[in-house]
Amino acid sequence: MNIGVSEINKIKVFPIPYAGASVNAYYEWKKLLPDRYELCICELAGRGTRFTEPCYQSVGEASEDIAKRISEQLEYDDEYVIFGHSMGALLTYEIYYKLKQMGTKEPRHLFFSGRDAPHIFEKREDIENMTNETFLTKVEQYGGISEEFYTKEIMDMFLPILRADFIILDNYKFQPKAEKISCGVSVFYADSDFSTHINEMHKWSEVVEGNVKFHKFKGEHFFLNRYPNDIVNTIVKDTETQNIYQATHLDRLEIRG
Repeated sequence: MNIGVSEINKIKVFPIPYAGASVNAYYEWKKLLPDRYELCICELAGRGTRFTEPCYQSVGEASEDIAKRISEQLEYDDEYVIFGHSMGALLTYEIYYKLKQMGTKEPRHLFFSGRDAPHIFEKREDIENMTNETFLTKVEQYGGISEEFYTKEIMDMFLPILRADFIILDNYKFQPKAEKISCGVSVFYADSDFSTHINEMHKWSEVVEGNVKFHKFKGEHFFLNRYPNDIVNTIVKDTETQNIYQATHLDRLEIRG
């Protein structure tokens, strides 16, 4: 069943960056989204246009700051969706509840990508006290690092940002919510992403009131950079289509590059 999308009001898309990244990671989406969608910038502290600001000290601080910035870009009748990959997925989860506390209109849809459900326990790794060498070894497991990153100038600039993001993830403690997520939800994951597990990805359905749609992609952790067209097309499709997927099913939509 299709949900009517207003031809007058655009649907705003708020992409939340992964660890170490700025919203520039999603800049390509601007030309891929249909005309009725608007890519909205919501930069994180410590990077991009907010490079001079200190990095966040906790997931709570980050999600509250971003929620305020999202709310400031919304009119009372605006439709919007939020997409978050990896760290961005966890932030998106917490942002949803910060927005509710602020009395902001609920998003039309949430997209969680490349991260297990928020209530899955992850052993602390004491990122804060790791040597740069040990920390880099950990980061390299995720892939997606260019050769330029290893130059001293770039390392000195971005390694502290990356470490700060990993620290707040390492210190995150899940707090059960009084209510489950009540808007539409989709989950994206890759078949060869070492950081996620299929059973834990499907546990996103445990924090959602309704049905969840799961999309499996070929690739590793940064699959979203490999399939930008497929990612954007799926966001649009799920935003405009009534979710009829039963969260208890194990069927997955597989998208190949």
